[in-house]
Amino acid sequence: MIRMINVWKTFGEQHALQDVNLHVQKGEFVFLVGPSGAGKTTLVRMVYREDTPTQGRVIIGGQDTTRMHRKYIPLLRRNIGMVFQDFKLLPDKTVYENIAFVLQVTGVSGRDIKRRVRNVLSLVSLSDKADQRPDQLSGGEQQRVAVARAMVRDPGIILADEPTGNLDPATARDIVGLLEEINRLGCTVVMATHAQPLVDTMRKRVVELVEGCLIRDQERGYYS
Repeated sequence: MIRMINVWKTFGEQHALQDVNLHVQKGEFVFLVGPSGAGKTTLVRMVYREDTPTQGRVIIGGQDTTRMHRKYIPLLRRNIGMVFQDFKLLPDKTVYENIAFVLQVTGVSGRDIKRRVRNVLSLVSLSDKADQRPDQLSGGEQQRVAVARAMVRDPGIILADEPTGNLDPATARDIVGLLEEINRLGCTVVMATHAQPLVDTMRKRVVELVEGCLIRDQERGYYS
């Protein structure tokens, strides 16, 4: 599903990633851990094709994205959902409209949009919030909307970059529990996080980066 082969990313003299080799299989749940500046976000950007390696190869779903023409990148991203720390919701749109927007830009029919949005709102337990705007929601509810938006195209991969960083511990547990439920439905989940208690409790696969180097890849791992 996701494969990195001898991946380096260099900015000037700074190595953001150093000879990273990683294979994430379909249906896995992987925590990506490490201190700030370790390269977690750079790795996530590589998977989403927001960035390309200085050296090495990134293969997503059998496609070598390193050499991918720009016109094919939107098609790749239709199979990848992104969840960010700061939600990135459109403030002037309702919950329903925020989720529907990602389908409208790809030409999905109105009837199909309505069905899909209702399904994901039910999945994240926000059916009663469809007509509210982001500023009327709690932080946890906004992140649930972000998860629903990531899920609405039925992607094979969910990338979550510090999705609980702005949330209290109880709400953070709810969000990670939601991602775990999505994973049980067959979606591959890669979550970059500093949330040690959550990682230690869930005992999923843990991949650790330090100074751009992959130093640990542990099944049923702990944060450290």
